[in-house]
Amino acid sequence: MLWNCYFYVSDGNRVYPLFIPDADHIVSKTYVIRVEGENTRLRHYLA
Repeated sequence: MLWNCYFYVSDGNRVYPLFIPDADHIVSKTYVIRVEGENTRLRHYLA
């Protein structure tokens, strides 16, 4: 499976810069919280 990502959003863990270029990396809790909420709903739906 290949994902065509334009940018990556993370919570700022220090390991991410080892794998994600700075130009493609956004450190923000705003987006991470939304993604985690979607993951929670999906897990609940699939259970």
